[in-house]
Amino acid sequence: FNGGGQYVALPSSLGNFGASDFTIAFWLNSTSPAAVSNVLSKRAACSGGSPYQGLDLRMGGVAGNLYLEVWTSDAYRGFSTAGVRVNDGQWHHVAIVRQGGALSINVDGRAAGTNTISGSLADPTATPVYLGVGRCVPGAPGSNGTQDGTAWLNGRLDEVGFYPRAMSASELSAQAQGLCTQ
Repeated sequence: FNGGGQYVALPSSLGNFGASDFTIAFWLNSTSPAAVSNVLSKRAACSGGSPYQGLDLRMGGVAGNLYLEVWTSDAYRGFSTAGVRVNDGQWHHVAIVRQGGALSINVDGRAAGTNTISGSLADPTATPVYLGVGRCVPGAPGSNGTQDGTAWLNGRLDEVGFYPRAMSASELSAQAQGLCTQ
């Protein structure tokens, strides 16, 4: 992704995990200086709309940390990987894991941020999963014209996977080391 106009749209059926455990895992390489850029997004619009369920994974510029926002049928949750920089030009393995009532962002095989989660994550609006852009980015696909200052991703993604189960700490560590897991 070159920071503008490039994205990948994945089928809308991805990311509709309901209240079940799940893992979204991928490799990220970026030196993006943007204040905030979207890595992965599945949300119907930048703001408004009902029913509203989805998620946004964003990367912060100078600090280079990740920030996850999740809207379920029960509540909104937002948290970051404060102190864990991922826009340093190196490849980083990133995983979002829901296991029971816990939600975590894992970087390079280690939990880097956690929060609680309840309710269902099942977007009834048939929104695709976007890689490299989110609905709040100017000129984003499907935008309702609302913006919040986020930018297109300037970086690379590889081996994006959606798993209908929570991957274990040992599986995440193995993936981060480039070892095969099932």
